[in-house]
Amino acid sequence: MRPWWLLFLAACGTAGAAPQPDAHDVRAVPAFHAIHVTAGIELDASVDSASRVELAGDPDSIAQITTSVIDGVLQIGVRPHAHLHRVRVMITAPLDAIAVDGAVDGRIAKITGNAFAVAIGGTASLALAGTTRALQVTVAGTGEIDARQLAASTANVTIDGTGDATVQASSSLAATIDGVGEIVAYGHPGTVTKSIHGVGGVELR
Repeated sequence: MRPWWLLFLAACGTAGAAPQPDAHDVRAVPAFHAIHVTAGIELDASVDSASRVELAGDPDSIAQITTSVIDGVLQIGVRPHAHLHRVRVMITAPLDAIAVDGAVDGRIAKITGNAFAVAIGGTASLALAGTTRALQVTVAGTGEIDARQLAASTANVTIDGTGDATVQASSSLAATIDGVGEIVAYGHPGTVTKSIHGVGGVELR
């Protein structure tokens, strides 16, 4: 029988083995203008005229991520019974909307155009940056949206649950809260309307 310390060191060596290097996979997809995410990923997106989707991270996890475009919406999902580890999805496209369900950590930069819509559910967290005339925000669950770097003229924000949203609106803010959520608004909007059911609050900064 091998000495216990040899078995211990062998186990330590296996546990301390270097992880697999990041794999990269560029997905061939048709053009799209919106994103729907149902997989637990890290998302880095940027608004651009060209559509491109690249995955990076653990090669086994990347193989479990599904991507397809339905009616102009990029669907990012995961195969049944898959367990993901360290997957980052990098996207460029002429985006005007995103919907996220689940544990997603994401950023969308260089937003531009007349309107942008974002909806999150679960424990998702999104940060938005750029400019738009009209911003539509919907938060369900415990998610968080940080859009203080997205300069909007008007913002329509709805929170159902305990989520939070931070926006920047220069003209008007329409805030609806059902639960204990919180809305923080920058930009000194001239018109503010509130509808609050519960103990949630709206703060102007």
